[in-house]
Amino acid sequence: MTAFVLAATHISISVLIVLLSLPVIDYMFGGSGPGSSPLLEHLSRGLIGLIGLWMIWRGISAARHGHGRRKGASFGFVAGLIPFPLTLFVMTYATARGVPALGLVFAAPMLAGVAATLSAVAIAANAFRVAFDKAFNEKENCLGRVSKVLAISAGLVMVGVALDSIA
Repeated sequence: MTAFVLAATHISISVLIVLLSLPVIDYMFGGSGPGSSPLLEHLSRGLIGLIGLWMIWRGISAARHGHGRRKGASFGFVAGLIPFPLTLFVMTYATARGVPALGLVFAAPMLAGVAATLSAVAIAANAFRVAFDKAFNEKENCLGRVSKVLAISAGLVMVGVALDSIA
């Protein structure tokens, strides 16, 4: 679900920028090229940084929290706010040539391909998690500590990437 939401948002935001607001974004937000929106990119990275801080807090706190479907979909939406450059390019080119429908025809298989790739990575990660869980099943305390360290580490990386991107 997260992979599909991320892919759909990632591709859709590119299509929407070109079809609905490309001139406004270029004029108001100082884009450096067609469809570029530093403000939207910084906002997305900032939200990812906040999710990273939440992951750090969750890793440090003693309480166990479940990973619900809605949380994954929310992360997919936030991460997908960064426009997909190839779709931006193709949509801008198609619109400039007067055939935006062809750009949309390109965007549909692009969405399917991105979603399939992200889903494959998620399935592989889940398979690894299952194997990891079986390997450490008898050492639950060890698994809990490793899980917290991984959550904190991932959160620190996300916060670092967000800060580096914004700075």
